[in-house]
Amino acid sequence: MHHEQSPPAAPHGDRALSRSALAELSIGRLADITGGALALGAMPPRGRELEPVGRVITDSRDVADGDLFWGLPGSRQDGSLYVEDAFLRAAAGAVVAGRVVEPWAGKYCIHVADSRAALCRLARWARDRFSGTVVAVLGGSREDVRATTSLIHRIIRSTERCSADFAPLSCPVGAALATFGWRADHDYALVPISARATAKIREISHLCSPHITSITGQHKTRPRTMSSREAIAAVQQRLLTALPRGGLTMLNGNDPFLRRAARKAAVPALWVGSQPDCDIVVQHARNRDGTWGVLIDNQRVTLPSQTQHNVTVLTMALAVAKILGVPWSDAIAALETSDLVSHHVARRHGGGRG
Repeated sequence: MHHEQSPPAAPHGDRALSRSALAELSIGRLADITGGALALGAMPPRGRELEPVGRVITDSRDVADGDLFWGLPGSRQDGSLYVEDAFLRAAAGAVVAGRVVEPWAGKYCIHVADSRAALCRLARWARDRFSGTVVAVLGGSREDVRATTSLIHRIIRSTERCSADFAPLSCPVGAALATFGWRADHDYALVPISARATAKIREISHLCSPHITSITGQHKTRPRTMSSREAIAAVQQRLLTALPRGGLTMLNGNDPFLRRAARKAAVPALWVGSQPDCDIVVQHARNRDGTWGVLIDNQRVTLPSQTQHNVTVLTMALAVAKILGVPWSDAIAALETSDLVSHHVARRHGGGRG
């Protein structure tokens, strides 16, 4: 048996990346940060209190040798009940609340009052140690958020080092786990946030503390749980209100509902769109061959996009790159040669003819 799965941890392919963020952290220091009590096995880990912390995993089924299993409460079961299962799968240690666990030989436990709060405290510690620029991406659909994040990542990594997750975050636990993957030697971290995270956006924002937030606007397909564009605008207003006041918010100036939400939230914003009052003016027109010619602040680029909505997603990515100071030639080259652009178009339109 296993506990009800919390938001997914980093896949095994990101193992080295996940470890790097916590590489300098010892289990004794982890206990201090989380306010927990460290218990060592009868035969303690080789490093005792100085033993390094491994990759943080919240599902015992995903545990591998040397990992730290973090037992989180679920709606039906408590993850702390699966510490022994994690030890069987070679976890080096566990963070547990609500029960006393005797660590197995060579292992350790950190007993905390609230495992979810303890995870968030560690996330804030990790966030405070990241000296790069954090860019958050929000949109009207998970696909938009994922696509915009992927495009920004491709542009940035052409000149700088960048940590990124591409699955939109929907809860504070997911945001906390994401911060553990931010490498100290990277210049940027990208944070995709799901529009469905509205109720938790303030907590997610606190954990990630983005310097720049890009909101692409609404997608023409309404989320199932929202009945109208006005309802979506109300959600956007709550999102805007929850964002850090010291950060820069970039908004789609072509979305009248987003403009209304920003006015009601009294949020200073940098507007990107075709309206003449936008801070970054974007003009676009369809070419005869089906591509789009886009002019951003008098800089021209041709994008292999099939709809105006796709152009909005792509130009928001370019606008973020412009604010970050990425050389225009590098940004254009990254987009025009990107398989991600073509992949995004294919997914939205069924991939062409069969």
